[in-house]
Amino acid sequence: MRDDHGIDVLDDRRSELGEGPVWDERTGDVVWVDITGCAVHTHRLADGARRTLATPTAVGAVLPRAQPGEGWLALLEAGPALLAEDGTVSALGTFAEAGGRAPATAVRANDAKCDPRGRCWCGTMAWDQSLEQGALYRLDPGARMPARILDDVTISNGLAWSSDARTMYFIDTTTQRVSAFDYDIDSGTIANRRTLVEIPEADGLPDGMAIDADDCLWVAFWGGGAVRRYMPDGRLDRVVALPCAQVTSCAFVGPALDRLVVTSAWHGLAEPEPLAGSTFVLDPGVTGTKTVAFGA
Repeated sequence: MRDDHGIDVLDDRRSELGEGPVWDERTGDVVWVDITGCAVHTHRLADGARRTLATPTAVGAVLPRAQPGEGWLALLEAGPALLAEDGTVSALGTFAEAGGRAPATAVRANDAKCDPRGRCWCGTMAWDQSLEQGALYRLDPGARMPARILDDVTISNGLAWSSDARTMYFIDTTTQRVSAFDYDIDSGTIANRRTLVEIPEADGLPDGMAIDADDCLWVAFWGGGAVRRYMPDGRLDRVVALPCAQVTSCAFVGPALDRLVVTSAWHGLAEPEPLAGSTFVLDPGVTGTKTVAFGA
């Protein structure tokens, strides 16, 4: 089940907590964050040109906006913000305001994705990883305040939608499962939560996630040193081993969406790993789905 996928280091900037890679088709850049490093990294596939933008707080994810030159939607510690090409930050509403109450412990943004209509779904987690202190939110295009959709989340992570947009997939890491919801694309609402994949603890912690053109899920495993592909019925299809333990997320990139970029982290390692925190690229053997821009 383990394959040779021609894994290379795409970018050797070693993130403490690399996360959330996306494909920005407007510019041909792979974009990802270093959450605790308060940085947004870009890497242009065509020529390797690189940039780093500093953020004022921890940044859980960034998503391209719909038009060229608009920059990105950034999910900062306190809530969403617009991040301009020159690094200027314009804050939107906060997670605390959206929830209508102050959290019991300090929280931060974590993973985020846009649904096929360009709505941003984004989650939070407690800095100390306290149980059920996070939540899952939705930010609609043109809105300033996110709406709180799902409570009692511990570590909000991977998100994906099926090709017919009738199913949303979600990972709350400590549950050791991939959940599925019925999705109403017109209203942007979820219902009927159920388990698609139960994950043995020996495999590691499920983290970020991408979906390919065959509706198969690619899940990164923190502590598991791998990305695993699951069929639409939840069966494990393959395991791609990475040269570090703390694999965090993945995304399909390139004009043909035929490359898979994988982020990693060195945060919390008991023993040093030479490539931990690097961003990798591999040949997945399938084509993927594009990163949907915010406001698309």
